[in-house]
Amino acid sequence: MVTIGPGKGILIKYLNITEADEMGNRLAFFTLNGQTRSVQLRDRKLKVDKMAHRKASGTQEIGAPLQGNLSKILVEEGEEIKVDTPLFIIEAM
Repeated sequence: MVTIGPGKGILIKYLNITEADEMGNRLAFFTLNGQTRSVQLRDRKLKVDKMAHRKASGTQEIGAPLQGNLSKILVEEGEEIKVDTPLFIIEAM
């Protein structure tokens, strides 16, 4: 029982937690006032080697302003480009 104010409380009951996935996340299940809920948690004790949303790190790499699918490439390989030349189109929802 967790008291959240004078005369107000919520009943939380731990049920289960899953094994960590490849990103080090676990799913914890519990009841909140009798209704089953879940929350995704990052297990910070695990070392995760998989990169998510990797940033551009070298001179031959460029970053993307948002997540999405590369729908069209506007330049050819080996083509000389100038600053502010559009390189590709990203589709995002």
